Amino acid sequence: MLEREQVVQIVEEVLEKRLGDYLSRYMADREKEYEKIGLLERLIRLEEEIRAQRELMEAKFEAVDRRFEAIDRRFEDMARRFTMLTWLISSLFAALALLITVFKFVG
Repeated sequence: MLEREQVVQIVEEVLEKRLGDYLSRYMADREKEYEKIGLLERLIRLEEEIRAQRELMEAKFEAVDRRFEAIDRRFEDMARRFTMLTWLISSLFAALALLITVFKFVG
């Protein structure tokens, strides 16, 4: 029969070999899992940053659109003014031509 010390030594050897392998595999798996969690957190942060950038770009595009609309309204106002000015100048030339014609026949 084996003595107590021999049994303890055998048990320690078996535990060291089996448990050491198990713990090594367990730690390697946990490291992979922690690495995946780190990657997932980074992906989540990246998605949030992309979403924030998209919202910022949309806000800037809306501001640019509003600015172009304001400029367009100013051009429409200027076009109306030029149209009115063209009619006024045309009317004055017509009146002047009419007056010249009238004075030529009268005078």
